[in-house]
Amino acid sequence: MNLYNIHLHRLEKGWNWRIPLPDRISVGVVIDPKHLKEFGDTKEEQYDNFLKSDETLRKFTANAKRETVVAQYNNYQLISQKCISMGTDAAFKKYQKEQLYELAIWQKLVDTWYSGGLFTLFKVGQDRMDTAFGRFIGPHMQRHLTRIFSGEAVYKSYSRRFLNFVFGPMLSLMKLGRLHNRKTSDLAIK
Repeated sequence: MNLYNIHLHRLEKGWNWRIPLPDRISVGVVIDPKHLKEFGDTKEEQYDNFLKSDETLRKFTANAKRETVVAQYNNYQLISQKCISMGTDAAFKKYQKEQLYELAIWQKLVDTWYSGGLFTLFKVGQDRMDTAFGRFIGPHMQRHLTRIFSGEAVYKSYSRRFLNFVFGPMLSLMKLGRLHNRKTSDLAIK
């Protein structure tokens, strides 16, 4: 588990977090308190027994030992069954839409790698760096494509439009204008 990466899990009756820290892991649960009553009388009993009872949490805490007192925050969130049932569907659909959108962006990036588009762009760039067009657009492309493929700028609207332009119309127009004669499929990873 990578240090400081926060892990979230949806549980049957709530959710939990795990945060790897030096020499230990912070584990917390967010759950309706009335569900915890069956796990013991004290907050420590409830916490320890709940971790042992939940299938997801058992995977991560089977050999764990609690080293601190249990902090309990009863006012963490307003619990409302009506709000939860109505809000969950809308919130999940919004989350799902965002995740699918991000997945599509990353699939497009990976596709440029495997389809040969990225390597074609590199080769065309190498061939054209000594021209006025290459000197004009080359530095911007180098700087921006690096930011896109490192993930720094991949979600920016300009980045997506730039990527679509570079791998679509720009390469096509350059080929049409006889500024390159490379086939993208020749550099595809097969």
